[in-house]
Amino acid sequence: MKPLEIDPTLDAFSIHLAGLRQLSPHTVRAYRADIRSFVAYLSETQRASVLTIDAPTARLWISHMTKVDGLAKSSIARRVASLRTFFTWAVQSGLSGSNPFTDVDVPKRGKPLPKALDTAAIGAMLDVQSDDTPAGMRDRAIVECLYASGIRAGELIGLDVEDVFRTGSDEGALRIRHAKGGQERFALLGRHALIALDTYIKDGRESLLAAAGEPTAALFLNRFGGRLSDRAIRRLFDKLGTSGMVGVKPTPHMMRHSFASHLLENGADIRVVQELLGHKDLSSTQIYTRIRPQQLKRVHAAQFDEK
Repeated sequence: MKPLEIDPTLDAFSIHLAGLRQLSPHTVRAYRADIRSFVAYLSETQRASVLTIDAPTARLWISHMTKVDGLAKSSIARRVASLRTFFTWAVQSGLSGSNPFTDVDVPKRGKPLPKALDTAAIGAMLDVQSDDTPAGMRDRAIVECLYASGIRAGELIGLDVEDVFRTGSDEGALRIRHAKGGQERFALLGRHALIALDTYIKDGRESLLAAAGEPTAALFLNRFGGRLSDRAIRRLFDKLGTSGMVGVKPTPHMMRHSFASHLLENGADIRVVQELLGHKDLSSTQIYTRIRPQQLKRVHAAQFDEK
């Protein structure tokens, strides 16, 4: 197989990522881009086969990205991880005899702390989304739900109306059927998020649905009445960042980080936060304890003083 003849194999791998692993379209595109960067390198060096390359070739590519392309350590590590996943799948599918990226070393990188917003910034974001247009009601509900539940943007756009549950007069839950890794879970909602959701579903969503050619079960709709995309969520947060009121450049994932760090600051048990975030490994949740150590120390001390 010549390097540029990878398309059919790459298409099959993409189906595997989207289907069995339940990855979002954005993540699948990122995998494809990383694999194509390796294919381009092989084409330039006139290596005839992609699926039969060896570990020395993989190491040469890493050296090329470091010394010639001048890529950041994080970018190199991400590309190598993508190729390692691709070759694991290729071996399991009988397309390759071995994974050349299994034991290759990548440049060491420090694990960055997740960025969280303070409550003032989140309040400013909600103030921006205060108009009573259908899109305004939808966008406020989006911001409220992301912060109140800690779900990912990709999980949010996969929600249907039937995935919203009331568990009490001021409490509710979201059923996440398209969670990362394919595991279904429930995320909790508080009073403010429920009010925003109720307003949007009753008034905003009905107006947006009128533009659709046929009914849809999707919870969050675009102006054409179809399911909102992850790109639209990113555009919303880009707009919030340029409003002049928020004071920072927010991202959808910052809402998840803020949800976790604020819970821990207020004394929530880390395993409860792990469950709410849908983390399989506790170490993924423990990173949030490094965001605001002084606040966490005070909470910890207060808990022991009470005892």
